[in-house]
Amino acid sequence: MLSIWDSTLFGSGGAIQEQRWLGTLELLVAAHAPLAATIAPLTLATATMGLYSFAATLLWGWAVFGVSLAVVHPIAFVVAVAVTILSLGLLGTVLASTFVFLRNANALVNMLTYPMALATGLLVPLGLLPGWVTPVSWLLPPTWGMEAIRQAAAGGNAWPEVLMCLVVGAAYGALGVFLVGRMERLARRHATLALA
Repeated sequence: MLSIWDSTLFGSGGAIQEQRWLGTLELLVAAHAPLAATIAPLTLATATMGLYSFAATLLWGWAVFGVSLAVVHPIAFVVAVAVTILSLGLLGTVLASTFVFLRNANALVNMLTYPMALATGLLVPLGLLPGWVTPVSWLLPPTWGMEAIRQAAAGGNAWPEVLMCLVVGAAYGALGVFLVGRMERLARRHATLALA
């Protein structure tokens, strides 16, 4: 999951930076389609790239270390992984919005990698962290996605977590569309879109 998160972080911002470096960002902004309609598929694609790392980790764990790949509810497992990737891609639109306006947003991305992994329970169980972290984790899709994946693999009911991951992801998608539009207007107003 950490690799999917890293792919989303670096890929979402990198997609905008590459458009800027290639000189096509201005054309995307000038096009009739909203910029968010161009950015969302890029962020979803970068989140999906992390799926390779996820699958490779499971495969290597099984082949080299003998870790059991028994999944009690395989359909729920596949749906949970897909919804988690979708939610992370939608969260990526929020992150990508900073790259439209901020030239040095890479520093922001680098700063967010491990705090997000900690706050969602990817590195350390949430029960070991201070109590105020748990409500913060509920606002982040990886928390719900990881719990859905765990429940599906262990035999629990993963569907409530899948639904929450989808709801939180959709909220980030809506916020991302709003922020991309806002950052696009600010970049036009301040004429900073082409700055590299």
